[in-house]
Amino acid sequence: MKKLFILFICIISIFPVYSDNTLHGLRLIFTDTEDTEDTEDTEDTGEAVESTIDFFNLPKNSDGWTDYEALLQYGYTDSRVVFVSSLYGDDSTGEIYSKSDLTFDEYGMFQPAVSVDIKPFLTIKAAYSFIRNGYPDIMLLSRGEQWEEQFNTLSIGRMKSGRSNVERHIVSSYGSGDRPSLHSTTEKQLDIYQASYFILSGIHFFADDWNESGRGLDLYGASVDTLFEDLRFDKHYKNKISDPGLMNVVIRRCIFTDYAAHDGVFYVNKVENIFFEENIFYKPRDERDSTIYGRIFYLNPGDGINLNQLKNLTAKGNILFLAERGGADARAGGTFNNNLFIQAGCSMAANGGSGGSVVSGVVKNNVFTQGTDNLGVGAGLSIKNGVGVVVENNIWTDPEGILSEANAITVSGDSSYDLYVAKNIEITGNVIYGYKGENVYNRGIFIPSGLRDIENFSIHNNEIQMVTGASSVLAVPTDVLPDISFMNNKYFSTTPEIEWFYQGDLLDWEISSGETGASKEQVGYYGAYRNLKTYNNSLGGSADTEDFMLETLKQSRNHWDEVYTAGAVNDYIRAGFNLELIQ
Repeated sequence: MKKLFILFICIISIFPVYSDNTLHGLRLIFTDTEDTEDTEDTEDTGEAVESTIDFFNLPKNSDGWTDYEALLQYGYTDSRVVFVSSLYGDDSTGEIYSKSDLTFDEYGMFQPAVSVDIKPFLTIKAAYSFIRNGYPDIMLLSRGEQWEEQFNTLSIGRMKSGRSNVERHIVSSYGSGDRPSLHSTTEKQLDIYQASYFILSGIHFFADDWNESGRGLDLYGASVDTLFEDLRFDKHYKNKISDPGLMNVVIRRCIFTDYAAHDGVFYVNKVENIFFEENIFYKPRDERDSTIYGRIFYLNPGDGINLNQLKNLTAKGNILFLAERGGADARAGGTFNNNLFIQAGCSMAANGGSGGSVVSGVVKNNVFTQGTDNLGVGAGLSIKNGVGVVVENNIWTDPEGILSEANAITVSGDSSYDLYVAKNIEITGNVIYGYKGENVYNRGIFIPSGLRDIENFSIHNNEIQMVTGASSVLAVPTDVLPDISFMNNKYFSTTPEIEWFYQGDLLDWEISSGETGASKEQVGYYGAYRNLKTYNNSLGGSADTEDFMLETLKQSRNHWDEVYTAGAVNDYIRAGFNLELIQ
């Protein structure tokens, strides 16, 4: 142990300490130890464990972007730098530069130093042939230009690795204007196999038709410390991140539109530590039925036999728009914090090939708004076979478009596997307001009959305010009541009180459930009328959801507007319901 401590001090001493306090710091990962295995297996403990993201390990600037200037300040002494221009480049005269030939603009983006008269390559393939695997080399594409090339074995070649998590290989852009674009038809655009320690940022990948295109991103093979930032992907056939040995994947501030996504814009499996932050997902398509929209996240715990292969997943600050198959199909659980679900729900449930397993995780600070007028589903949360789940400080509001029965929160089991478990579940501090579509009766919280394996399940301090009517504010059958703890919830509905609960009115409910501190109370919210449409209108736009989403699709590193982020919208809606963001 003494030798290990000395080694730790020696390693720390060789790494610089950045002044930017947003740096997460060095994380040492010790594998093949019994202690590590024990602490990671949340299914055995049955406790809800919130993911902690400590593997980013890169400095950020004041606008929240990766700070390249700070990153290159230490290390990168032997880096090669190459520029590529489809308009002014020449593969026969392209030259190699060093980090001393770089400067940074007002957005922190790479630019050639004023004193350097660069000679760019014409093709990405030619430029990339000078990038060395295992080195912190940098390739920069000219903004506003386009190439018919892809990172796969048929074109440029696969992505290469950097040297370490603080000396990463970087593929990004320079110049001014829109992101440089790479066009594809049917091949994969990013075929990344066993590449580690790289950053890919500031590039646009697009195909012509989501029905016929290949994958946008396929990340597989053992790799660690990969960052995808400020990218845009249009009209691909899902992204896949799956293979044993994948660790520390960060996807942040990227845009994904019009994906063929029955199985999800992202299919994720067999990864340890993956972080989705402040991304925008717009209209995922369903290639099996072109009349409806697909899924955004398909998060699979394993291969049907080994069901604990997706560990430590966090989705934070994302905007998920119009996913009729489901916004987040979180079969492996995870942490979902401060996301904006628009016509999209969240399912923490083991289904399909992962059936028979249990899920755990944290769902907090999210806003679920609107429904879909196609399948008739709402923006609800479904928990099936939950063992260790916290649902806290979320808001369900403005459920326009719901055309059939839908519930804000459902907790159930799985009849296909005869598994009816609900352990260590806490539902607290949530607001469910007016969750009802036109001429449709919906429920605030629904727990169907049949749950048998219940332990430490509590529902407390929630405000269920069905001001547009509902069949039940809290629909819980009598057979499971003795095993669930209820406390201090505030109930209201515009339907007759006798219809609020399966057991009758509030007094009947209190007698049957044993709830203490329950109240029949219409809460006076500061701005219960607030929704996405009023928010966009307050910004000077129309009271229209699509108008808001079109503005979010303009986001990029050199055009980042905080008002078009999930956090800003959620803060606006939370303030209207007397809530604050919780840590």
